[in-house]
Amino acid sequence: MKTIVAERLEHKAFEPYGRAIMAGDSAPDIQNDQIDYWDDMADISSLAGQGSIGFMRVKKTPIKLGMLQMLHESAELYITLDGNPSVVFVALSGADDKPDLSTLKAFKMDGGQSVVVDKKVWHCTPFTLADKTDFALLLKNDIIIKNEDGSFGVDLNTIVYEELAEPFSIE
Repeated sequence: MKTIVAERLEHKAFEPYGRAIMAGDSAPDIQNDQIDYWDDMADISSLAGQGSIGFMRVKKTPIKLGMLQMLHESAELYITLDGNPSVVFVALSGADDKPDLSTLKAFKMDGGQSVVVDKKVWHCTPFTLADKTDFALLLKNDIIIKNEDGSFGVDLNTIVYEELAEPFSIE
């Protein structure tokens, strides 16, 4: 199995893949005794008023990345709710629209950090480093669909999956 180093999540390092949601690199836009607030941390206009928020609990599994996914028309916002650490893998598309593994990165999200993965960026559901990590998930509402039998699934016209020839883990 190949391994890559899980980098510390920082705004500049994650910028080619989307936006990191955490305290800003600059002074807060609003600061008082109760809060520090940074405004306009991420542009999610690609949702065009069609956003959906879900709750996702990620259970601990071995960190073995075997598949990436890419959403054609939606950014995807993973908001860490419980402060547990996790790792997210991201990669840019190559000329063939498949993941360019030379751009594959793993980012460790510590308590309170979250990410927006841009549309057309390859990624996976974060791996938790704790027993579980809870996320709010914001994405375009036509990706998750309700099937005729009442079960939920994914619209395969809006998302692409790519199985990797060799799995990746982290050091």
